[in-house]
Amino acid sequence: MLSGARRCCVSFFFVLVWWVTGCFGEDPYVFFDWTLSYITTSPLGVNQKVIGINGQFPGPILNVTTNWNVVVNVKNELDEPVLLTWNGIQHRKNSWQDGVLGTNCPIPAGWNWTYQFQVKDQIGSFFYFPSLDFQRAAGGYGGIIINNRDVIPLPFAMPDNDITIFIGDWYAKSHKKIRKDVENGIDLGVPDGILINGFGPYRYDTTSVPGGIAYQTINVEPGKTYRFRVHNVGISTSLNFRIQNHNLLLVETEGSYTVQQNYTNMDIHVGQSYSFLVTMDQNASGDYYIVASSRFVNSSGWDKATGVAILHYTNSLGPASGPLPDPPNAFDTYFSMNQARSIRLNVSAGAARPNPQGSFKYGDITVTEVYVLLNRPPELIDGKWRTTLNGISYLPPSTPLKLAQQFNILGVYKLDFPYRLMNRHPKVDTSLINGTYKGFIEIIFQNNDTAVQSYHMDGYAFFVVGMDFGVWTENSRGTYNKWDGVARSTIQVFPGAWTAILVYLDNAGIWNLRTENLDSWYLGQEVYVSVVNPETDKSEPSVPDNSIYCGLLSSFQRDQAHRFMFSSAPSVSSASKTVLSALVIAFFSCCSWDGVRCDKDTGHVVGLNLSRSCLHGSINSTSTLFRLVHLQWLSLSWNNFTGSTIPSEINNLSKLSHLDLSSSVFSGQIPSEILELSHLEYLDLSENFDVQGKTLNQLGALDLSYNNLSGALPPCFGNSSYNLVLLGLQGNNFDGSIPETFVTGPNLKMIDLSHNKLQGKIPKSLANCTSLEFLNLGYNQITDIFPSWLEILPELKVLILTSNRFHGVITDPKRDFNFSKLQIIHLSHNLFMGELPSKYFHCWNSMKLVNGSELTYMENTLYPSSFFVSAYFDFASYAYAFVMNNRDIELAYGKISNKLTGISLSGNKFTGEIPASISNLRARQFVE
Repeated sequence: MLSGARRCCVSFFFVLVWWVTGCFGEDPYVFFDWTLSYITTSPLGVNQKVIGINGQFPGPILNVTTNWNVVVNVKNELDEPVLLTWNGIQHRKNSWQDGVLGTNCPIPAGWNWTYQFQVKDQIGSFFYFPSLDFQRAAGGYGGIIINNRDVIPLPFAMPDNDITIFIGDWYAKSHKKIRKDVENGIDLGVPDGILINGFGPYRYDTTSVPGGIAYQTINVEPGKTYRFRVHNVGISTSLNFRIQNHNLLLVETEGSYTVQQNYTNMDIHVGQSYSFLVTMDQNASGDYYIVASSRFVNSSGWDKATGVAILHYTNSLGPASGPLPDPPNAFDTYFSMNQARSIRLNVSAGAARPNPQGSFKYGDITVTEVYVLLNRPPELIDGKWRTTLNGISYLPPSTPLKLAQQFNILGVYKLDFPYRLMNRHPKVDTSLINGTYKGFIEIIFQNNDTAVQSYHMDGYAFFVVGMDFGVWTENSRGTYNKWDGVARSTIQVFPGAWTAILVYLDNAGIWNLRTENLDSWYLGQEVYVSVVNPETDKSEPSVPDNSIYCGLLSSFQRDQAHRFMFSSAPSVSSASKTVLSALVIAFFSCCSWDGVRCDKDTGHVVGLNLSRSCLHGSINSTSTLFRLVHLQWLSLSWNNFTGSTIPSEINNLSKLSHLDLSSSVFSGQIPSEILELSHLEYLDLSENFDVQGKTLNQLGALDLSYNNLSGALPPCFGNSSYNLVLLGLQGNNFDGSIPETFVTGPNLKMIDLSHNKLQGKIPKSLANCTSLEFLNLGYNQITDIFPSWLEILPELKVLILTSNRFHGVITDPKRDFNFSKLQIIHLSHNLFMGELPSKYFHCWNSMKLVNGSELTYMENTLYPSSFFVSAYFDFASYAYAFVMNNRDIELAYGKISNKLTGISLSGNKFTGEIPASISNLRARQFVE
């Protein structure tokens, strides 16, 4: 938690932000604090655990207006990670907030994370739900209402009230048991019931419905008209919705106003949302049934799968009676398809903007790409049950796609998703659709499964232009609706049929395209669409300053940063230069505040920690910050300076010894003025964009990782590396050979050059780095034989050469104690050949004895004599980190325990038997 002093500082900051926001008339902010936890309820008469939000099931309604900014603090009190996704919210240019595995690391149990997004240019009815591991089957969902701005009239009379209804199939067994069954190829079977707003059925029939089940009652007044927003939040069952003796006037679906038509019932498929106007025009001789019943099922056991609620007029004369209103024929898919075709866009109505919805004439635009996505029922792939699109079952990597794209990490995904089903065996892969920014693509869903599948696309509303039974062909385009096809985000595809949509890819980001049926989604029936704006767009948000890091980037994660903390204000970009100056002025009288350190004798500010302070915009060169000439320690990390350059006025702070500008979205060249900081010992510029580097002779630690540095490595490190202890250049685009004079310093303990494009051989000059403990050259293009000469490094504990072009036979060691301190060696995915290096197994003494000492981590403590550094900053230690593939599972070690030992030799061309000498390595924790 923030201390009292720091809260004072943060409150001051946000008072200024809100004052400036008000002056400039920005769109309003609304704040929600949500706690996800298990609660006990009995929707079908038997107690079971469900996922509630703030103790509610279903969760609270998020009721906002077009263009409002929404800030939702989510605290995860479940026993597993969670993400919330916002079904139908487009998150313009901001897929960071989408809440799916391709864009976000999960929120661990016991953590909180803050979503912040704008409902830009949207109106309508949507819902949110937990997107991971079948959790929606346990609840955690709720409604989203986006109201029109006052300046945009509704295309119908204002209803008297708004009613949200959630319908969905429900199972008495837990979501964990359901997903285990699905993994094992066990069909979902008949649900135990259909819930309406979290309640079981009204006892309309004593035979079909047991007693003791609570049901939903909706109270209405005669003569009034209500807007019913109905969402199918279920697992996999299409449902028919109807209200006894009442017409449903359809007016909107998933953010688009429709041609207004009356229906007596409506098929609502998994993930879909509709708005109906319902007028209370009956005589109220009794209450009326509200029904949601299953569709397209052929088992008598499904009779119990009917949800029933009660519509109660205030002047009702008695309970509901008689049979339930008739559904359509259970097997009549033609009725359902014709009904879906009848839903058309109201082209004359305005929506979020004044211009009519029909002003975008999609039928006149030339299609740039065509994808025919064919699904299949679950099948065994590599011994596991999987579902596919075009023969590919999606495998989520440990590093979210959006983070991998942002930090230019190679090998996480491929942009090679096929346009059609390929003539090859199905496979598991991380293959993305490479969308063209502002391209206009046609997607045809062909359903070869035996059940209706609903498909949803995040980030967009697409035009539904056609659907029919049979196999889609080029001639099918002759049946397309090219004028008023409804725009929505979720569409059904009937078994043995196809549905065609058109999408204008004007929303940059990485967006999930999935089936909403949880059983198919969980087994891999999804793909992501990458849409990259080739031009720089300063309005496109960068990595959120509260981003959670995992996978290959897990070493960036500051574990305590997200635990049990609720934000109290947004990260807005207005007038941050003014705020920064005002903050610094205030700090002169805040020497006791957390993050500020003053010299006890002079009172001068000598240390300032503004990390994670929600600072946005550029830093003004006249900022009061640069008047703090006595500063020795400065951290501006984890802010958002929106691609601005590092001000040259930094040289005014001539006494700086520690400077941390990491994760703050700087770009351009490192100013030459930094060279004038003669006292600088620590410089961290990691996780910025396109920071172009220089070197400093006096540095003890230099971290330029995960920028966009390119070209050859500078040979000048040979002259300036004497004092270096830590050198991190991983995650850039360096190419060429590593110069022989690159590093020669005897104090170097850690070198990480992984994830570049380096070639050639390992320079022998590394033998001079006699203190080296950690060497990571993985994921490059180095062509060399095994560097046995590194055996002379007496302190080497971790050697990572994975995913290069090392080749040849690993010859026997020349001494008996080669690599005696080596704990981890990672040689996988190279071209080594011959027999396994059995004699080395005799030499690796650190892998022979189990370490019984206290758990610590491999890291370097920097400048331990500086109390201020260790007490107030993250400079104090630098943990070693790496990723290991163990039995095809990617394990990211953000910290390396001193007890961890292991060997990875897979993906080479070794021959022969596994030598018995490997059994001597008793302390090893993995061998791959």
